[in-house]
Amino acid sequence: MLVWAGGTPKVCGFAAWGLRVVRRGVGVTGMQWQRSAGVLLVAALVVTGGCGNDDSDTGAEPTAQPEGTAGSFEWVGVELDEQLETAVALGEGFVGQTVNVKPDYDETSEEFPFVITVVVSPDGVTWTKPDIPVLQQDEMVEWRAGGPWGAVARLTNPSSESYIPDLLFTPDGEEWVRGQFPRDVVDAAQMGLGNDTYAVGQAGVMVAALVDDSESVVLLSQDLQQWQTVDHPLPTSGEMGLEVTASPAGAYLLSTPAGGADGPVPIVGYVSTDGQSWEPMTTSEEYQIAGGGTGWSTGWRDGFAVYTYLFPEGSDELNEGPGESQIWLSTDDGTWAEVDMSAVPASHMVPELHGSTLGLLTLGEGMPKEGEESEGEDTDLVFSSDGQTWQAISAQDTFGAAGLIPVVLGETKVLVGVAGQSGYQLWLGTPTAP
Repeated sequence: MLVWAGGTPKVCGFAAWGLRVVRRGVGVTGMQWQRSAGVLLVAALVVTGGCGNDDSDTGAEPTAQPEGTAGSFEWVGVELDEQLETAVALGEGFVGQTVNVKPDYDETSEEFPFVITVVVSPDGVTWTKPDIPVLQQDEMVEWRAGGPWGAVARLTNPSSESYIPDLLFTPDGEEWVRGQFPRDVVDAAQMGLGNDTYAVGQAGVMVAALVDDSESVVLLSQDLQQWQTVDHPLPTSGEMGLEVTASPAGAYLLSTPAGGADGPVPIVGYVSTDGQSWEPMTTSEEYQIAGGGTGWSTGWRDGFAVYTYLFPEGSDELNEGPGESQIWLSTDDGTWAEVDMSAVPASHMVPELHGSTLGLLTLGEGMPKEGEESEGEDTDLVFSSDGQTWQAISAQDTFGAAGLIPVVLGETKVLVGVAGQSGYQLWLGTPTAP
């Protein structure tokens, strides 16, 4: 049994990616994967075009060209013989997953058509395939959270009759442990978990999941074997569920993803270092918030950030477009401070916020700002090291394509997968200044 490595987190991190087959609240079980096999097969063919087969070792070395500086990062292309689908940070590196169509796959057969491989890297450059005894053949891996304290993934077995995934945890890319949710949670969530979020902090793996349609449960475990129900001050009922995330320092933020309120509401969350006691983090102001959904919070440095859309002041309609982007940063006095969004160089921002000890990273589309001419579609990496000064890094200008899968803000580097007409390439950005 793996024992939680409390205290100082390990720093020999690795990287990984996973196939996005499991949707929120729905697992692909038994023969059900065949219903969408055509879509998945096409996706995998696109993902793995030009990639090696399962017999080749996964390896990567930085290319000599092209490379250069964009924003406050020095970028180098990394040759990887398989496409990284999803990834999370792990220590100072990354962990993730590749997916390929089986070379001898018969489309008329009923077998699982994909080869799914977990890969790890201590630095984003050199990638290896670890031996994971607890991982079964043909299981789908979806990495959900990672950082200095380890990484956690959901596991779905296509031959299983259960909608509830198992979990896979690694503290360092060398030790691996598999676990299941408590029996009472599995029984209550017979049709699958909804809006489930994961965080890895100094007290263990914390999970917030919506079960039985409208009731949320928050669980904590150090080894994925023994679980405790986390007592907290937030309401457990509601269609939105709860969201948990962790900071690089190992603390947890538990919140209700904002959106869909009948009127203006404050931004509220609770912070804990041990999963036992919670301190409030709230605003005195109230906001009319547009939309909603999980993925609105992230940990960064020794605190947290949240991101959502606001309706224009005085708006009486809840359907007047997506609203205005707004980011808040946690403060030492238990409040949320608004980011000056006029300093963020994006005319439209994707509701996706990444954080680490390096800073904050989001995505901007439709650059440049309104009133300036645009030369076709582009995606920008919008980065800030301090939450105040922001810069936009054009994916088209820097990488030669705008399709970014995945984007991971690690503890020491940024990992970006770029899919374009010329194929797939992995890029690694290293800060040019402290």
